[in-house]
Amino acid sequence: MAFNIASFKANGIPLGGARPTLFDVVLTFPQGIGIPLGAMEKLTFTCKAAELPSSTIGKIEVPYFGRKIKINGDRDYPDWRVRIINDEDFSVRSALEQWHYAINSIVPNVMDPAVALVPGGPGSSYKTTAEVRQYRKVGQGGITNADTDVIRTYKLEGIFPTVIGAITVDWDATNRIEEFEVDFAYDWVEPITGASVRSSEEGIFSPGVPGNSSVGS
Repeated sequence: MAFNIASFKANGIPLGGARPTLFDVVLTFPQGIGIPLGAMEKLTFTCKAAELPSSTIGKIEVPYFGRKIKINGDRDYPDWRVRIINDEDFSVRSALEQWHYAINSIVPNVMDPAVALVPGGPGSSYKTTAEVRQYRKVGQGGITNADTDVIRTYKLEGIFPTVIGAITVDWDATNRIEEFEVDFAYDWVEPITGASVRSSEEGIFSPGVPGNSSVGS
C-alpha cells in the first residue's frame, strides 16, 4: 500500500477524529445520603478527566502436551477512575464523602439506615448510575441543537465509590487548583450509540431518542 496522506485522510479519519477533550460525566447520587445542594450538577462541570470504560474478557489456558490453547473466560469490569477539580465549597468532594460514609460509617462501622432501608435494600440502595458522553466537534447542542451531537454514551450501572483520593496541599504548589481522583466499582457498562437514554427527571440533560441503545455495538 502506498504511503499516501490523502488516502489516509479520506479513509482513516474522514470525520477528523474523535477528540478526548469533548466529553462530560453525569453521576447520580443515591437517595437518603443528604448531598449538598447542586453537587450533582457541579460534578458535571468539574469532572475534568475520565475514561470511556474498557471491555475485558478473561482467558482460560488449557495445556496439552506442552502446548496451550486459549478459551474465552468471563467478562470483568475493572474500576472506573475520574479526576475532579476541587472548588472552595468542597461540595462535590463532600457529596462523595457522604456517600462513602453512608456505605460504611467511620466510627460505628455500619451502613447508614437511611441508605439501608430505602426500596431495594442494602444490596443495591447505595448503588446508582453514571454516564460518560463523547461529543462531536460541534459540541453539545451544536448545529442541530439536539443530543444527536453525542457520538456515544457509556452508561455504568450499579456504580459506587471505592476510593476517594487524597488532595495534596503544598506551599510550593502555586498557580494551581486542587484536584482529586475517585475510583468507582460498577456492575456492568452499556455502550449506547448516540444520545443518552436517561430520563430528564434530574433536570440536567434532555433525554435521547428512545430505541437508540445498541449494547455491544
